[in-house]
Amino acid sequence: MFRGSWLLIFIAFSCFSIATSPVVGSDRSAEGWSGPDGATFSLGALKYDGRRFDASSYVNAARDLVILDGGETIWLYGRQSENIAIIDMWRSDDITTAIHQGEFSFKKYLSEDGRQSLGHGLAVKRPINDRFWLVNRTEVHQFDLEIVSDVMSAERSSILDVSEYVSRAHGIYIDNSGNHMFLDDRGKQKVHQFFLESPFDVDSATYTASLDISDRHQRVRGIDFRPDGRKMFLLDSGTAEVQEFNISIPWDLRTAERHDVLDLTPILNSDPRGMAWTAAGTRLYINRYGVIYQMELDR
Repeated sequence: MFRGSWLLIFIAFSCFSIATSPVVGSDRSAEGWSGPDGATFSLGALKYDGRRFDASSYVNAARDLVILDGGETIWLYGRQSENIAIIDMWRSDDITTAIHQGEFSFKKYLSEDGRQSLGHGLAVKRPINDRFWLVNRTEVHQFDLEIVSDVMSAERSSILDVSEYVSRAHGIYIDNSGNHMFLDDRGKQKVHQFFLESPFDVDSATYTASLDISDRHQRVRGIDFRPDGRKMFLLDSGTAEVQEFNISIPWDLRTAERHDVLDLTPILNSDPRGMAWTAAGTRLYINRYGVIYQMELDR
């Protein structure tokens, strides 16, 4: 009887544990996010201590940047040079340890393909970096990597025309589930949301909603999210600031409200062109003309 009672307790406890485990794809099971709300991905907690890396000799008209999982590698896009500069850091928490490792050219996909070279936004598939996307004004170019995290192995697999909804896109974000894609639009002063029926495949994109940001934004040029979909960040080169939005229903722009603003003028004076949080939300990188500035949480 004693042994049977313990068995019943064990079964009940097991059922409770299963019932309360995070659902795959829910906001609490998002890759790369940890800690209580506000502990990471917080503009108000950021500080700048002077650390930066000058990559301007490797790209011309530097725009967006992405940080690969692990935090040691940065890809920086150059619009006029039509390339990605690959930058590795010996220490993932210190941009001053960065070295240039090479470049990947997009010329055969843009100017040599008869297209206007107006590339700006970058996004990389997470948590496995085997696909990435480049925004070329009203096009989203999808590239597959034969070797994970190796941009030199990239081949274009698709192009999505979003001109029906977008006027002048700069930044792009695709969440870790691969179902939600966002494009900021400097021309219409909006952020557009798309649903990807086939995860991480832009060919399956369907337009769902837009957020009007014209009340404050001048030249939006970058977008990022906290991995649970409850915070969005927009970079504006006109006002030289990053804006933080709270989203009450994860990944639903219709529930977004501006929460905080980070003034970048004391750090880089004016005209930031790209932005990226680390996966854990402990550091924020800002690009201005090829100089990458590192900010981190003040703990």
